[in-house]
Amino acid sequence: MNSPTKPPKKPTAKRPAARRPRQHRPPSKLFMETSAQILRVAGSPMLQSGINDLVYSSGQVGTSAAVEREFENVYIRFMDSVASATRMLAGPSRSQLFEELWPEVEDLLPMFYPGGHKLLQRLTAWMFLKFGGQLVTPTFLLGVLEGHKEDLRAGFLGPVVADKSSCGVWATRGSCDCAPEPGEHCRLKEICVTKRRQFVISARRLADARPRRDESKWLDANFDRLDKARGMALLEILGKHPGPVGDIVIFWEVPDGWTILTRDKTFRILQEALRARLKVYIVRLPRENSGGRCRIRPEAAAGWEEADLLNYTPRGARIRAPTVTLQVDESVILASPKFSEERRGNVIYVDKADRSVVGIKFPYRQP
Repeated sequence: MNSPTKPPKKPTAKRPAARRPRQHRPPSKLFMETSAQILRVAGSPMLQSGINDLVYSSGQVGTSAAVEREFENVYIRFMDSVASATRMLAGPSRSQLFEELWPEVEDLLPMFYPGGHKLLQRLTAWMFLKFGGQLVTPTFLLGVLEGHKEDLRAGFLGPVVADKSSCGVWATRGSCDCAPEPGEHCRLKEICVTKRRQFVISARRLADARPRRDESKWLDANFDRLDKARGMALLEILGKHPGPVGDIVIFWEVPDGWTILTRDKTFRILQEALRARLKVYIVRLPRENSGGRCRIRPEAAAGWEEADLLNYTPRGARIRAPTVTLQVDESVILASPKFSEERRGNVIYVDKADRSVVGIKFPYRQP
């Protein structure tokens, strides 16, 4: 007797299998840009650890003359500014709680100083961790600051593997004894004279960058001057305005075949437009793997959609949202048990192989 035929099983929809994150091999040649140098010695413990892991696993580590000069002019001069403010306080016998004395140091800093408020925040946190609740004197603090400065200087990672920027215009802020034309010993002329056109194109690229970079406003306002300047005239403009042009100089100083380690996304903008074969690693906080669920809503929409929270940091998240189509720059709201409240952010990338996987960046301040 034939047994009754069983009805075919109804196919069940399968969720796409989670792709394993790509494992990046450490670079064979790692170029330490200024922001990476500073964060390696003065960033949060998590950032320092992440940078050092990459440094120790890379085949060769180096930097350039422009980075070395910028580190000295930004971080070491910042430490000199704080030390100078400390010297203004009363004599060595004046003993106070650190919490009472340190604000006086901060008040004596000039309105503008190298490195700005972010470096001061990092130094303040480090000092509070070491001396909070203790009685200290200005002389004692001055000794600590001087010792810390030397530790930071010793922590700068070399060797210098490229120098296409040394020139007298940096020290004199615009003048050089090579006038009227750069001399044979001038290294900056390779970037600004021999390859002047690519320097000008780089300036235009950053002037037009969206979102705008710190140097965009100055480069846009002064682009005609840069474009028309030739020879020594261009070098003099750079010497007078090292800040807005510093990243361009460093970018063209990086040797071929090296990977730039930086916190500054300016280098990613220049690399994508002008040196596609150069690699850029952006320093970021380590990502926490989640494996949990979340909800997402485009800011213009009314309803929430279910999604997977793949990984996240305090500044962003990577999710898989198969039921919603998102575009780069779109504003979204993300809710997850991993966050204390709903987080607003912008989509910064959509995975080309799986468009349901998107990256979201959170702003510094939540509205």
